[in-house]
Amino acid sequence: MGALGISFNLANFFAIPILIGIGVDGGVHILNRHKEEPGGKLIAHETGTGVLLSSLTTMIGFGALATASHKGLQSLGFIMAIGAGAILIAALTVLPALLRVGKGREG
Repeated sequence: MGALGISFNLANFFAIPILIGIGVDGGVHILNRHKEEPGGKLIAHETGTGVLLSSLTTMIGFGALATASHKGLQSLGFIMAIGAGAILIAALTVLPALLRVGKGREG
């Protein structure tokens, strides 16, 4: 937020629990697929597509708030769009990589 010049206010304070929920949701879906098929492809499967589409629709929906004239809603839109994008990257790249590294250490 500091790098983008967005001040912390009550509107984007509510983005924190929403983003945590979105992150947990995407992570649970990826972990569930990993439990079903430990050696399978997590991203190329329907689960990766579902997490991708879910995050993209969230980014588009909240990103539309970035065009609002109200500064609170505008900052909420920016924070949610950027946060959902970061969660998408983490769910589709970082989490599968950590699962593969963890799998190598188990055996």
